[in-house]
Amino acid sequence: MGLGDRLREELKQALKTGNKRASSTIRMVLAAAQNRAIEKRGPLSDAEFVDTLISSIKQRRESIEFYQQGNRPDLAAKESEEIQILQNFLPPPLTEDEAREKIRQAIVQVGATSPRDVGKVMKVLMPELRGRLEGGTLNRWVAEMLSSSGG
Repeated sequence: MGLGDRLREELKQALKTGNKRASSTIRMVLAAAQNRAIEKRGPLSDAEFVDTLISSIKQRRESIEFYQQGNRPDLAAKESEEIQILQNFLPPPLTEDEAREKIRQAIVQVGATSPRDVGKVMKVLMPELRGRLEGGTLNRWVAEMLSSSGG
């Protein structure tokens, strides 16, 4: 079952159980995915659904910051709940050891030797690790590993 189908099934379950927070959150993501599909003029792949989820989570994290600055803990809590719902649809996160092993493999694959090669390594890693590790963290670890390799 693809990620889009899984989201639609979870929406049905949320509606059956009366979970309004889950149903509204999933509806918003499905609407965003539908908009992307219209822009693309075709159905979304699972990777594109993951991108939509990541984007939705990022928007909610930004909202949490604004709500906290505006002294609105109630709205920040709502956004936090929605993030938890959305994270259930992402692939399982990588441990640091797993991620560093993937980075080592990618460095060998592209023949990276210095910090200037971070982009090449990231280009190989991002499609595989999208949704499993935050991009900024991955980029930092790649740069660290290339710096320590003596490039």
